[in-house]
Amino acid sequence: MTQLEKLLNCVATSSECDELTATVFQLAADSAALKFHKRKEALAEIENAPTSDAPRHKKKAVSTTLQFTMREITKMSKTFKKEFIANGLVAHVIKRESGKNSFYYEIRYRRNGYNLRAANKDLAVAKAEFIELTKHLESPAERANAGLKFDNMLNEWFHHKKGKVATDTLSGYQSLARRFIGEEIRKKNITKIRTVDLDECLPEFEEYPRRYEDLRTIFNGVFKYAAASGVITNNPVSLIPFRRAERIPRVALTNNQILSFLLKIQESRYDPIRQCAYALYFFGLRPCEVDQDARFENRFPIARNRKRKNRIQKNPHTQTGTGIDKLQSTGNRGYLDGR
Repeated sequence: MTQLEKLLNCVATSSECDELTATVFQLAADSAALKFHKRKEALAEIENAPTSDAPRHKKKAVSTTLQFTMREITKMSKTFKKEFIANGLVAHVIKRESGKNSFYYEIRYRRNGYNLRAANKDLAVAKAEFIELTKHLESPAERANAGLKFDNMLNEWFHHKKGKVATDTLSGYQSLARRFIGEEIRKKNITKIRTVDLDECLPEFEEYPRRYEDLRTIFNGVFKYAAASGVITNNPVSLIPFRRAERIPRVALTNNQILSFLLKIQESRYDPIRQCAYALYFFGLRPCEVDQDARFENRFPIARNRKRKNRIQKNPHTQTGTGIDKLQSTGNRGYLDGR
């Protein structure tokens, strides 16, 4: 007899209770005892259920409810323990076929945002694993709140932008965020971040103009994504002015500058870099393009266009003129291959 039954029977037989009260409590005790015995019988029936000879795709799982004792739930987290007690200390247990002549027990609890599952061939072990899952378990509200951390939203935004911006641009944003967005703001709930918090993360524009511009772009993108997803209603970046870092435009060399360059490069002190200088000037290559991908094919220089993101470009200029013949004859390909 359970403690509940003893208590109800004690109250029902007390001399201080009237006949109607005693009847009500007696019915409650009988009902509780009946439910307990039914669950016990159903569990015993599952454990003793014979293995079916039906084809595997036609075999059916057997299920019932599994009740835990108050002693068994002492190790559960406080928030889940309250939830579990309120729902009668009951989980769902299913006996499933596993292999040709074996089976296993699966204990599940899916209610009010929780989704717990433990499985084992031994019911006692499955029950112990289920209890282990509930240790240090956060409430659904706490788990949802953890998903709203700025770091999680930042990673979502990076995933969203993948394929929508150039790979190098996305890698640059990720590197910038990793180096200059601190842990304090990463762990903060995005709904709690204010403009003053972002001001502390952004550098002085006059000192680091490009970093200021790129970090503001990242913050603005993340908060706009969060607003579009319904997580926040206002974008705190809107109060931070956008300031574009100055780009210095390139100017073509004059005839006098070209002549001075060609004469100056002939000096002996420029021997180590002369061939590379010719490649940059006559073929229009950028310094970052003279790497392991640069090569000659049928007298044409081929290099990866770093400006247009991973596109191969062929330079149609022929290898003639001052310095170009020397570039070919000296075997400059070894340098272009990065050796």
